[in-house]
Amino acid sequence: FFFAGVNNVVALATQFLLANVGLSAFNVSVVSAILLVFAVIGAVLLEPIVARFNLKRSYMLCIAFWFTISTIGPFAMNGEVVGKENNTDIVVAAGCPDDAELVDDVEPAAGAFYIVILFSMLYGIGIGTSFGLVQTIYVAMIPGGQESAYFGLKTVFSKLLVWAPALCYTAVNEALDDGYAFAFLSIAPFFFIGGVIAFFVDVEQAKEDIEDTLTKRFGYGEALDVAKVVESVFEDHEAETEKEKVDAEAEADEEADEEGTLPPKPEVAPESSASL
Repeated sequence: FFFAGVNNVVALATQFLLANVGLSAFNVSVVSAILLVFAVIGAVLLEPIVARFNLKRSYMLCIAFWFTISTIGPFAMNGEVVGKENNTDIVVAAGCPDDAELVDDVEPAAGAFYIVILFSMLYGIGIGTSFGLVQTIYVAMIPGGQESAYFGLKTVFSKLLVWAPALCYTAVNEALDDGYAFAFLSIAPFFFIGGVIAFFVDVEQAKEDIEDTLTKRFGYGEALDVAKVVESVFEDHEAETEKEKVDAEAEADEEADEEGTLPPKPEVAPESSASL
């Protein structure tokens, strides 16, 4: 549900901005570019977010973030109807034919373009964090040695509901006059349902259940434990340094002994019988 919502927000945003907000194609391209830039920023922010919270909480926060902006965004980004325009491909020199379909001619409201830019930043951050977070939390719960099979299942099931948000959007838009905002709002329940399902997923228990299978995963073990790797490197370095120090001292002693500059070792007097 969550992934279906994310994919459809991106797919339906262009049509929403053109029809409901009245942005030009050029401005939509600018907004899309801003979204992509902030998607990169969102991906960078993912690591400190997961470090601050655990995977489950990070995932729930990501879903809550998407639900919030998808609920507020459709009503914050608005345009103004300034007239009617022909919505057909028929071009007649004398004007529109009688059977032409007329639609509202929409222009962005005052400050609407800047609001759209703000939400494109938020949507971009959401996209950057959600895609990486979904993969991370999924990898943490699948058994070792079965990654290919489980990722195949993920690919299939992630596509099963992709059509549903678009269908809801179209149905609401066709049923209501000027229903673009409510049509875009119809995507938000998919985030809510995804959040409810995710709430009951015990990630920590899943990690414990597959712990004994992780030895089958390529690269698992000390190579994945950064702390152990760093500690091992430092221990090896210290051991090598100590060995070099001992070798250097032994070599210096040998050279001094050969040159006769090595001071004689003090003789230890034998203990007398009286002292015994």
